[in-house]
Amino acid sequence: MPNPILDRIILNENAYFLSKETNAFYTTAHINELFVAASSTKTGNYLLNIRKETENINGEQIEYSICVFKFISIPSFIDQPIPKWEEHKIAYLLLVDFKDFVFISKKNIAGVDELLLKDLSPIDYATLTTLFVNSATNFEKFSLNNTSVSYDAIKGKTVEANDLKKSFSAFGAGKYVLNSVRLNNNDEKTSIAFNTSRITNFGEKKYISQLFSWAWGIVDRIRNHVQTNSFLNIFAEHIEYEKNRATLKPISFLFNLTRLNNDIERNVIISC
Repeated sequence: MPNPILDRIILNENAYFLSKETNAFYTTAHINELFVAASSTKTGNYLLNIRKETENINGEQIEYSICVFKFISIPSFIDQPIPKWEEHKIAYLLLVDFKDFVFISKKNIAGVDELLLKDLSPIDYATLTTLFVNSATNFEKFSLNNTSVSYDAIKGKTVEANDLKKSFSAFGAGKYVLNSVRLNNNDEKTSIAFNTSRITNFGEKKYISQLFSWAWGIVDRIRNHVQTNSFLNIFAEHIEYEKNRATLKPISFLFNLTRLNNDIERNVIISC
């Protein structure tokens, strides 16, 4: 890695893994467009700006791009700007390109999802639900959203246990959509958000080179994954509506704003 600053960066193993429609590296024009859009609020020059650098991981050539920049925001507890009350924050966007998959890690980046996710698709649900599951896996946490449209219905719930296979009842669970899960494999804990393909490995932060190796391991695992049945098939088996939509006639629409409201309250949404 030609830039010594990269050796100083440590990040959590926490990122989005998405499938690309084209089996080719991103073009320079697309990376430039992404970085310009992502850094539209930046002040001054980029702190770090690396685009389409190559790296060899386990014999495979990948490309990575990263930008880091400062920006100023107004604290959420005041109604209008006050001199010297600005918050100085740092944002970053890291893309690791495997041609057929892309790894995205970001912080304080907002308003570019449409461009960032262009021509990308979440990893198949059936793959994600069994990717880290074996006979010894403990299911520690489920986050579920209710599909009921009743005004007084519970909108969502989270259940936790040492192993939910032993304590979670699937009775009535068919009314809920499984949003995320936390697994434990021999004290290695992994969290997966199915709707965004976000995978988190709990543990110490890693240097960039270590993060690339972890990402390659996940991508290799996805490429060679053989789908199997698991405990989740009892109540959370995926239905491919896309394949059946010609025979389906919707009678209602459900808009779940829970995550949007949570992001607003946690000040995750910083612009629109």
